[in-house]
Amino acid sequence: MNKIPKTTRGPTNMLGIWARNSNLLRLPISCNKKGQPVGENKKVLVGFLGTLSINGKYDLVNVIDWHGMPKTQTDEIVDLVKERFDISAGMESWILSSIGKKWRNWKCRIKAEHYDSNWSFDMQIRNRSARYLEDQWRGIVTHWNLDDTKKEELSRPPSRVELFEAYYTDSNSNPRNETVGGELVKMKDFQIKLPHGSLDPVGLNDSFSKARGKDRPGD
Repeated sequence: MNKIPKTTRGPTNMLGIWARNSNLLRLPISCNKKGQPVGENKKVLVGFLGTLSINGKYDLVNVIDWHGMPKTQTDEIVDLVKERFDISAGMESWILSSIGKKWRNWKCRIKAEHYDSNWSFDMQIRNRSARYLEDQWRGIVTHWNLDDTKKEELSRPPSRVELFEAYYTDSNSNPRNETVGGELVKMKDFQIKLPHGSLDPVGLNDSFSKARGKDRPGD
């Protein structure tokens, strides 16, 4: 099913902060003992970090995980903040942690609004967010496609042994009675003997059938 474009609140631009030059005094930022910003300029700093987190020039969307963001990028981010804000020593860690969280949230939003695994690759590329360069977008879309493919390969219908166990055991996996317990032991024994990688597909020769004999009425 095609996605319907959502009407969402746009990101804060913070143009006044981006336009600040070295001739202007940096905005002072106070922090608490944990290195977290406090005081009247806290909201301004947090808003600016938000704009940084969605700027493809600084926070690369094709990086899979925030911890894999190149140091050259994170150093540049910290420098941009220090050019505009007079931050206390030791706040760098909080700044990067805050941007990392915002960056992850933004990627989730971008994926939800601009990507669909059912679209053709060409359509996926054409539907990119204007905030990201095409090569970055192509890279992350390729990763998403591979990731979704892996999930599809891993998904499979449960075996009859798994269904039997789920139905005839309690929340702690205890069999309802001794008969069920004995049959489960037999089924598990047959599963152990399966070739490596076998999914024990439903059939006359699956572990369920071998343990119980021919299918009984109602099984």
